[in-house]
Amino acid sequence: MKRSGLVLLFIFLCSLFLPAQTDNASDFRFTSIEDQIREYNRQAKNLPTEKAGEMLNLARKAYSLAEMENLKELSCESEALMGIAYFYLLEIDKSLQFLSQSYDRAEKYQYTELRAFSAYNMGIVYTYLEDKEKALELFRESFTFAGMEKTDQKILILKALSETYRDLEMFAEAAKYAENAYIMAEELGENLRMQELQLLAGEIDYKNGKFRESVGRLISIIRETGDDSRFISVRSLAMSLLGRNYALLKDYTRALSYGQEALLAAVSSSNEKNRLEAYSALAFIFRQMNNYEEAFNYLSLYYEQKEIYERGRNEKNLNNIKANYETLEKEKEIDEQRNRIDSQNRLILYGALMLICLLALLFIFYLLYRKNSRIVEKLSRDLKREMVLSKTDSATGLPNRKAIEEKIRELYLQWKSNGKDFSLLFLSFKEHSHLDEEIAPGTGELFQKYIGDILNKELKGQDTIALWKPFVFSILMPSTDLESLVSVRHKLGYALKECRFSAGDKEIALSFKSASSVYNGEGTLKDFLDLCREQLKAANI
Repeated sequence: MKRSGLVLLFIFLCSLFLPAQTDNASDFRFTSIEDQIREYNRQAKNLPTEKAGEMLNLARKAYSLAEMENLKELSCESEALMGIAYFYLLEIDKSLQFLSQSYDRAEKYQYTELRAFSAYNMGIVYTYLEDKEKALELFRESFTFAGMEKTDQKILILKALSETYRDLEMFAEAAKYAENAYIMAEELGENLRMQELQLLAGEIDYKNGKFRESVGRLISIIRETGDDSRFISVRSLAMSLLGRNYALLKDYTRALSYGQEALLAAVSSSNEKNRLEAYSALAFIFRQMNNYEEAFNYLSLYYEQKEIYERGRNEKNLNNIKANYETLEKEKEIDEQRNRIDSQNRLILYGALMLICLLALLFIFYLLYRKNSRIVEKLSRDLKREMVLSKTDSATGLPNRKAIEEKIRELYLQWKSNGKDFSLLFLSFKEHSHLDEEIAPGTGELFQKYIGDILNKELKGQDTIALWKPFVFSILMPSTDLESLVSVRHKLGYALKECRFSAGDKEIALSFKSASSVYNGEGTLKDFLDLCREQLKAANI
């Protein structure tokens, strides 16, 4: 009895030494390799665009297992998903390579659904490459092999056909496919798809010169309810297009009303693409009204915002690609560590069962396991840190100049509805810009962070504080007139003069210059920014 109890106790202790279940270990929940591959493909298919790296990793795992088990259909599906992931990463050559391989295999083994799926996604890639004729050919083939069943994928194919015919100015065909897709979405109860297709039909009528028909379709979209951000996005685009229609129908009151509502909806939902469309629509409406000054203002906002949007999108894509390859390298290293740890833990279990009396040896293996677990945890933490992208100034933690310029534009647009003045105050500490040479490298960054902390403490988050450029801070104050601005400037001036910056064995009194400007409705946004620059220049900042 004593020996039996000791064995049970020892097995229990061994179970405590086994590693916690990792991501790879979770694969054991599958009843078969085939189920595991299907789950990998399902997860990859449901991931959004911004997780293209994770999508590619899942599809690769599924493809490797499918090839190993000679499961051709699942392997074909994984190839298509890898092609889609590469398209999201903007590696177009690799995307077409894998999609073509998937298409050829589906054609060879007569996997009709996969053939339709691959053809559709190749059509999307060729649309991106502006090869409309090739895209149309692939969409047609995808529709042929999609089968009779009414599915969301078939709606997407019909929508792609309609959009391609629209771009080729074949409006009758475009309208026919848009109507078919709408009927199918209505039967499936896909309310969002129905609104998107109504918007597409309205755009086709608009481009075909049928402005009143376009208005009718777009009005039905706006009347639909739904607080989801996707519904708001569709309504914002519909209002922009309505503004264009009414401008061409010379109903300028409604045109301006819908154009401004579209802009407010885009700003409130932080949808940059919709905001660009609203700027463009308002510029078009004012041009139709022969109000060229306002048309120029909105067109300037459109191009400035477009440059920021496209630069941010390109930077995001580059970071996505970089993060994907860094993740692959880290995952490879982590997998090697995990495999080694798994082998060692198995050895611990077998040795414990064989050598029950040698508890000292078991303790050694336990320490080894804990050491390896810490290594894996450290690698995981390092991986997460490397994938985090900074969005603020690294020295102060404050917003950067681009962030505050965007905030100025928003306040300018809000002024048109509420008429409340806003102010911009600049504080320059350029006299202290040589701290790195005078004291030690890095002192300048510490100084700027010190000033940022003081400003945050004094203003207590009521206003927007940003680093305009090195050693020059900007403070944007909504609903602030000239009198309030002077009061804030005196308050900050008094607080800063009372402070001392310490570095090493030196204590430095703060010396600064200031400049300011108030927007009270006089002139355009460009005039206000030019005035700010003149104030900075006059103050020798």
